[in-house]
Amino acid sequence: MFQTSRTARAACCVFTAIALVGCAPQADGQQLDEQRAFEAPTRLSAPRLAPYQQSELTREHLIAMGTDPDNPDVRPRMNLFRTMMHNTELMDHWRPFGDYVNASDSISARDKELLIMRLAWLYFSEYEWGAHYNVALGVGLSEEQIEQTKVGPQSPVWDDFDRAWLSAADELYEQAFVSDANWEVLKTRYSESELMHMFATVAHYHLVAMLTNTLGIERDAFLGPGFE
Repeated sequence: MFQTSRTARAACCVFTAIALVGCAPQADGQQLDEQRAFEAPTRLSAPRLAPYQQSELTREHLIAMGTDPDNPDVRPRMNLFRTMMHNTELMDHWRPFGDYVNASDSISARDKELLIMRLAWLYFSEYEWGAHYNVALGVGLSEEQIEQTKVGPQSPVWDDFDRAWLSAADELYEQAFVSDANWEVLKTRYSESELMHMFATVAHYHLVAMLTNTLGIERDAFLGPGFE
């Protein structure tokens, strides 16, 4: 199902950015968003795979989720984790990697969430956006900055590092590659080994986006807002 309202919002973001930067040459991120503003992605109106009900979850399911069966956290309430219980073997191998990506301090929490919010918009993963919206607020991003991740690196709200960080996210999304120009800016804050964690974060949330979009996993409204 094409979501035309989101297409209009994407177009609005692009035209706002163009107005702000005037006649400056378009950055890669702007070209990407301008193209996608007119090509609404296909999204499901209902899940292809229904999540397990909380009442159906066994102790083994909770262990596979990575939560304490005797004192579970929020995971048993989340559609992503309950849907993944259809393949607990995959979850047993994938979930520890995701936990590592989210818990590691190789890159700052603020930069990590900035990256994730941009990826959520690039992949049109409303699940990912909602799940991380309040997390992003909690680590120092403002509501305006979160909204401007839709515009991308060409938005005037970013400093030089943030602009290169978001531009690198776009490059990884488009080409699985970071340009020399962006690489040199990223190295002013992070070592090469720390930047490897950035690539791992992109890879993890690429998979999250594929799962949530293709399976039609519905956003957990209690975690955060959608694209509205």
